[in-house]
Amino acid sequence: MTLFSRLRRLSIQFIWLVPVAFVVLVFAAERILSSGSDRFALVPATGWLTDWLRPEMRDLDQAIIGYLLMVLAAGAFAWSIRKKLFLMPEAETSAAAPAAPLHIPKLSLRVVSVLGGAALLWLYLLLRLIDKEHHWLHPALLLVAVAIPMVLLLRYDLTRGVSFRFNIERWELVSLAALVSAAGLILTFDLAGTPDSMVGDEGGFWLVAKSLARHEQSIDFFAPGVSGFPLASSIFQAIFVKVFGESLWSWRLSVAAAVLAAMIPMYFLVRAMFDRRIAFAALALMATSPFLLAFARIGYISSQAFFPLVVALLLIYLAVERKSAALFFAAGVVAGVGFYTYFGARISVFIIATFLAHAWLTRRLTFREAALGLTLAAVGTIMVGILPTVRTLAEGRETLQTKLFEGIFANVFYVRAKFPDVAVDSFPSIRVSNVDLFFDGETWLRIWGRGWLRTLLAFHRTDLIEKHYISGSLGGTWISALLLPGMAVAVRRIREPGPALLLAWTVATLVLFGMFGAFPPQQTHLIVIIPALAILYALALSVVASSLARFARMHRDVVVTGLVAIAVIFFGVLGTREYFYNANRTFGPTLDIALWFEAKDLAPNQQVAFVYTNDLYDGYVPWGVKAFDLQSRFFSVRADDLQDPAMLAQLRGAEVVMVDGLEPPTTLDAVATALPERRISTRDNRAGDPVVWYLRRPP
Repeated sequence: MTLFSRLRRLSIQFIWLVPVAFVVLVFAAERILSSGSDRFALVPATGWLTDWLRPEMRDLDQAIIGYLLMVLAAGAFAWSIRKKLFLMPEAETSAAAPAAPLHIPKLSLRVVSVLGGAALLWLYLLLRLIDKEHHWLHPALLLVAVAIPMVLLLRYDLTRGVSFRFNIERWELVSLAALVSAAGLILTFDLAGTPDSMVGDEGGFWLVAKSLARHEQSIDFFAPGVSGFPLASSIFQAIFVKVFGESLWSWRLSVAAAVLAAMIPMYFLVRAMFDRRIAFAALALMATSPFLLAFARIGYISSQAFFPLVVALLLIYLAVERKSAALFFAAGVVAGVGFYTYFGARISVFIIATFLAHAWLTRRLTFREAALGLTLAAVGTIMVGILPTVRTLAEGRETLQTKLFEGIFANVFYVRAKFPDVAVDSFPSIRVSNVDLFFDGETWLRIWGRGWLRTLLAFHRTDLIEKHYISGSLGGTWISALLLPGMAVAVRRIREPGPALLLAWTVATLVLFGMFGAFPPQQTHLIVIIPALAILYALALSVVASSLARFARMHRDVVVTGLVAIAVIFFGVLGTREYFYNANRTFGPTLDIALWFEAKDLAPNQQVAFVYTNDLYDGYVPWGVKAFDLQSRFFSVRADDLQDPAMLAQLRGAEVVMVDGLEPPTTLDAVATALPERRISTRDNRAGDPVVWYLRRPP
């Protein structure tokens, strides 16, 4: 055997090391990108970029070098993958038998009459909403109007031989139930205590949910609610408050429940796109994502977007696969349901359209089939989704309509805040619902560039977002290095439906909520990318594990599954630690919230006292004590009154005595002298300064 032959055999034998080496390089690039060091500041153009884009971030040189290195490594990783050498995941679900071509059927007079009746019923409902009329039967009318075409389309599919079977094994159901239960434990762990703070505009959702649960406010399903968001999203929260009682725990449970509900269809979606291994890994990575945990445990309605989004994508994927008219329509209907919750769910409309275009370009659908499928989906979306929008516009209040336009990049307020030297007043503009939108090509390019830069880097860097209980990057601790490798694998297999849908999901979110959004990165808008991130991570892990498994002589599937499980556990621990340990210490409570959180954990009639010297606190009661109608008692004491025996006796009867961290030390000394048996503890802010002092009874 010649030397060349020996080297060739050796290279084939150890070819599995190539993609592993590129992944190691990706993690090295992640370290450069996120470390915050200036040792790699070698790019001379960053000074000009900083002036032109105003990215508002440190060490831009290092960020650019790290990201370019990561892009190159991810591209090389995708290039190194060969189908003949590595076990690439394949989709596991398909129609039982090919259906007949999809076409517009000949409609009988009876069918036309029935469809006409459904259309008239829907138009009647639309007119009632335009007149701002409210009746409890209106949602039922919508259900009937939607059910009629759905039943007719199902009958049409059955005559064409469309199969609606969906194979699932018993072990799969048990494993899925166990994984969702474990995710539930993570999402609900210390739900009323972590985070021990509250976002400023979060309270409006609680007040509306409580009012609906008490029937103090009419349950108008199509009406606008908090800040113009649909009232239906608050009705969902009110159900949990009504069933489980008025508490912070029950309110936050409604948010966690929305995430758990989305995990079940997400499993079947990922299984259809790739395989069971990637589906289980994606669910686990999603449940332990600090980005997800940050929004799945507060009172925002953002996480409600997951369920309609994931279900709509599952239905459109199956519709294309089985050429089902009913599933095309159902996908549009569910996409329309997204209009009743956080507006991020509406991105499903763009993803569905893109996916159908891909199906036509790859010849999985003819042009006629793709056009008919898009029409059915659009009809379903319009029938359901347009109603709350019409109801909001009928209110005639511009403050409610502002939410629809204020997040657009061409907002004059955005430019004035980030590009104060730009003469935006000289640009052509229009005013829409209290929002001024301007037109200028060069400024638009600067805004788009700024949006791309900050949005992409936010998934790797920790200095771009410092609110909403996100203490690290949006991508997660270290695992964010797998984002680009996962996208590279999907790009390499873009002709296949699963990777195409995943790329459409990811890119549409980044463009519409990053590049075209105001004040990027908008983590509250980008939340709909979280499931796609988990799938990309799981896809990259599966490919790397498949290459590593080549050293195994037997049971390669077992080795791949074991390696993926080990990686998922490792990154899951990092993710949960980031949220439960780092974030809870990074985002300390304000004084007002600290007093409320202390009061809510006391038994009925137990007391929490607040000692102050500032006249502003005369008659003060924390917001949460009033908003949650706590049964514990709160009272405040002037420091000057500590000499009063009656006041001192009342203070000694309190379970916890609290002092503002801004008070002079003499105030704390006076309280400590009056209550010498109490143990003193403190809660500090990021700068290390005390927010509040606690004086508790010894155990």
